[in-house]
Amino acid sequence: MKVEARKGPDPTAGSLRSEPVQPAAASAATATREAFEKAIRNRRADIGKSLRGRLEQLTQVQVQDPTIFSPHRTAQILQHLIDVIVPHLGADAETETVALALLHEEMQLQRDIEAHLEAGADHDG
Repeated sequence: MKVEARKGPDPTAGSLRSEPVQPAAASAATATREAFEKAIRNRRADIGKSLRGRLEQLTQVQVQDPTIFSPHRTAQILQHLIDVIVPHLGADAETETVALALLHEEMQLQRDIEAHLEAGADHDG
């Protein structure tokens, strides 16, 4: 009886060892966990946008008539404060005097600004 020697593995074929095989359940659990975490992150982002958007809507000033910011309107409001509001506040004389002085000063500042803007517009035009 003749015994033949077997050849060993071919060294050029690379390693015969492979990565350990992961059980199907482990890879499925990892995929499920990652999908869940992604869904949570996306949901948090959506909630953040939603809350941010609602907050912006609530805090945005809706100006129906932009002329309320005109210098003429400002002068009217200041004059109304001087003529009607401050005298009816029921404050002591000193407080009323100070309030009226501040309002008159503000009216003068508004006039000065308006005059300066008009002079600049005349100078440029």
